[in-house]
This record gives sequence, C-alpha cells and structure tokens, in this order.
Amino acid sequence: MREFNFNIPKTGLKNTNTATGGLLQLKNLKPEDGYWSVPKALDMTLGEGQLLRGRGVTLLWKAGVEGEPEEPPELPEGAIGISTIEELQLIGNDPAYPLDGYYVLLNDIDASATVTWNDGAGFAPIGSYATPFTGTLDGQGYGVTDLFINRPGSSQIGLIGDNGGTVTNCYATGAVTGNYSVGGLVGVNYNGTITNCYATGAVTGTSTVGGLAGGNYYGTVTNCYATGAVTGNYYVGGLVGLSNDSTVTAGYATGAVTGTSTVGGLVGYINNGGTVTNCYATGAVTGTSAVGGLVGISVGSTVTNC
Repeated sequence: MREFNFNIPKTGLKNTNTATGGLLQLKNLKPEDGYWSVPKALDMTLGEGQLLRGRGVTLLWKAGVEGEPEEPPELPEGAIGISTIEELQLIGNDPAYPLDGYYVLLNDIDASATVTWNDGAGFAPIGSYATPFTGTLDGQGYGVTDLFINRPGSSQIGLIGDNGGTVTNCYATGAVTGNYSVGGLVGVNYNGTITNCYATGAVTGTSTVGGLAGGNYYGTVTNCYATGAVTGNYYVGGLVGLSNDSTVTAGYATGAVTGTSTVGGLVGYINNGGTVTNCYATGAVTGTSAVGGLVGISVGSTVTNC
C-alpha cells in the first residue's frame, strides 16, 4: 500500500494531470493495477477525463481488486505488530513493549473506546519528558482513529507524548487536549524524526500547541500535514507550535489557528537556526500579537520556498 498526499485545487484534477507539487502523475497508475481507497467525503473516479475532487486529502493506492480481502502486511524482522488500541497502550507500560522498541501498525486502529478510559482522561500518551519514546513507530500507511486525550493539566500530550525516536507513515484522528507541548500526533519531538505523517483532529492547549506536533526541538518534521483546528495561548501553530533548531520540510496545515501571541498558520515560533522549507498554510489565523499566516515569529531562522 502506498500513500500519496495531494493538494487538489477546487476545480478538481484530471487523472491525466500532475498533482500540485508534482508529487504524482495519476496517469501512471492504471485501474487494473489496483484501486484507490479514499475518504467518504471525497468524490473521485479514475474514468478518463473525469475529475478527482478534494483538497488537502490523503489517498491510498492499494494493489489488487477493490472488495477483495487485503493481505495482512508482512511483519518486518524484529518488529512488534500492533493491531488494537489496547496493544498500543502497552508501549512503555509492559516489559514486552519497551519505549525503545520497533513497532508497526498492522491495520487501522479504532481508538473510540479511549473516550471512557482513565476516568475521562482518555489515552495515556506514549513516552514522557522523563522517559521518552526512543524507538520506531511505523504505521505502514495505517493510523489511529477517534483518539481521545483530555489532560488539560498535563504536558507532553499526544499519541506520542515525547518522541526521541522515529514516527513514520502513520496518522491520527480525534481530539487532543493538554497544557504545554500538545500535538495531534506528537506532544514534543525532541531529537526525534517525524516523516510521512498527518493528524486531522482538534488540538487544544495552553502553550506550544500544534496540529501535528506541539514542540520540535533539534528534530525533523518532513512531508507531514495537519488539518484540525488548533487553539492555545502562546506558541500556537497549525502544524507545529514551536520549532527550535529544527527542520520542517514539505509540510502544510489547513486548519484554523487561534491563540493570543506568537501564532502562525504553520508554525507559531521558529528560532535558533531552525528552517522551514517548501511549506504552506491556508487556515484562518487569529491572535493579538505576533500573528502570521505562515509563521508567528522567526528569530535567527530561515523560511524558504513557502
């Protein structure tokens, strides 16, 4: 299964054209080779001359014939397969699921039950400031749906609370609420890597709040996006709240961003030689001071091709 991220104009995209950004030529994918798995809200076809409609959506091209059972993905050597939200919650909480382990998702994981977990606090983030996640989580194109986290008095809040490892090829939907360093997928990315990921849920916090990741310190965020509404007070961004001596590359955000100070459609605050490259933001941005459609404040940093 291969995942492709498109920014499709409102007028649609014919299947013989190239998606915005040149990520893929649709004419190179033949119907007999596989089929598209798309969000229900997206109207798309592969008929000659017909339009593929949507904006800021992720499409999955799957081998085989639509309707036939999918073959389970192969488990890479040394990896621990995760197929339920209960198994995911074991990471860092069970000796057999260490924080430095290698994990792969075997399917989309329904997390709707987390709304009743821990007396309404929901899912407990994987990794913390004291004990970060330092392993690898490879979603293989799968993700966690209807994730619920409601911890307004806690920090490092997200599916992964504190990431010092690698998070790749996965996504999260749902609602995440925390205090400091709050993100739809990762609370804080500290010396970590996030690639080919996205988050669509609403994210709420006080400071360092982002649609995908709240904080990005000495880390990298590459080919990622977020579409959910983001709300906070300080260092609030549609994709990343605060990026310190870090890189954000080939990313975008489309959700509305609301804060008080240092608020950006993509990143709230960039400093210490950080870079933002080949990115964009389209969501409405609201704040009182240091407010930007792309970046709230950039200090000693570089923004290129955005």
